[in-house]
Amino acid sequence: LRLSLKASPDTAVMGIAIPIGLAVTTALAMPTVPAVPTRWAALARRLPASSAPTPAITLYRDTNGWCPFCERVWLQLETKGLPYEEVLINLRDKPQWYKDMVPTTLVPAVKIRSGGTAEVVWESDVILRRLEELHPEPAMLPPDGERAA
Repeated sequence: LRLSLKASPDTAVMGIAIPIGLAVTTALAMPTVPAVPTRWAALARRLPASSAPTPAITLYRDTNGWCPFCERVWLQLETKGLPYEEVLINLRDKPQWYKDMVPTTLVPAVKIRSGGTAEVVWESDVILRRLEELHPEPAMLPPDGERAA
């Protein structure tokens, strides 16, 4: 490591010497590093393969993060500790595959995979009930027929 300091002439303000300019240069012997890819896909290819299984639940929600219906579903998934992946849907420009998958074209929706099949559920209260059926603990909804206080 080599460090050199170069100071310019001082300027006196009220009897205090203040450097006008200070240049710091360093020279380090750095090992040669391979070129870093600029694309995310190229970066992802360099990461080690994940051994974690793909979550059985995919939550389709708004890109803005302010949809209260999406928040209800997200909160239930988080509280129950269910692993899920999140796909953000641009509400101003919904992709055709989403419109084909969800007849109402609204968010939220979830895709639940189990035993080689996939079930798509939409409408937040229907999603909440379905998740409660599949994962009853901890209980977050009153039993059918009962009203919450």
